[in-house]
Amino acid sequence: MTCFAKDYSNFYDLLYKNKNYNKEFSFIKKILKNFLKNPKTLIDLGCGTGKYSKLMTDLGLEVHGIDNSKHMLNIARKKYKANKKLKFTYSDINNLNIKKKFDIVSALFHILSYQIKKNNIKKFFQISQKLLKKNGILIFDFWYKDGVLNLREPLKCRNVENKNFKIYRITRPKLIKKLDQIHDEHEMIIINKKNKKVKIFKETHKMRFFTIKTIKKYLKSNKLKYLISLDLSTSRTVTKNSWGALVVAKKI
Repeated sequence: MTCFAKDYSNFYDLLYKNKNYNKEFSFIKKILKNFLKNPKTLIDLGCGTGKYSKLMTDLGLEVHGIDNSKHMLNIARKKYKANKKLKFTYSDINNLNIKKKFDIVSALFHILSYQIKKNNIKKFFQISQKLLKKNGILIFDFWYKDGVLNLREPLKCRNVENKNFKIYRITRPKLIKKLDQIHDEHEMIIINKKNKKVKIFKETHKMRFFTIKTIKKYLKSNKLKYLISLDLSTSRTVTKNSWGALVVAKKI
């Protein structure tokens, strides 16, 4: 099943309207300042509807957003068409062919975890390394294995609404431990407040989780120096209570 198809994309921003992007961005901004002086350019892998990409332009960066969902990119282009520091390209990360090199490569909101096949994981790091200038920074997050196995995500429901729609998203996770994967089946129930019509659809997002040790091996084999790993939600060291980990690495 395709991820981020038209229906899911159309309601994506509403679904995550309560996500504290500014808090996370403030944290990321501090990290970048600690490890890189005067960056000028950034490529955002898996940019989605462009929120992080736009925030990065607030730092004065020229940002190039990449995504393999045409529907998500259409939304991003409409939202930020007036932003001259921001452009978007439709491409699968694994087939990305851009000659330009960047000061920063970012892949946030668990883009790596969507690379469930080993070959795609390898390509993620190979392409990130290729896109970076010497001493450039790679910053990315992913589902952290110790936290995932400890917390064992239960069935959950997210409810959000605006003046036009009410959304219920029911997530049914299926743990496939031998593959280091969780398959999240998202059932979306969309209620149109004006005409009372109800629309229901599903998407299954197959996600892979990683240990820091595994990440370090991929980084080392691609001439990327591991710098730091942190829990994005707490800004502290990752623990067994960290669902996600943020890693920063440098091209050497």
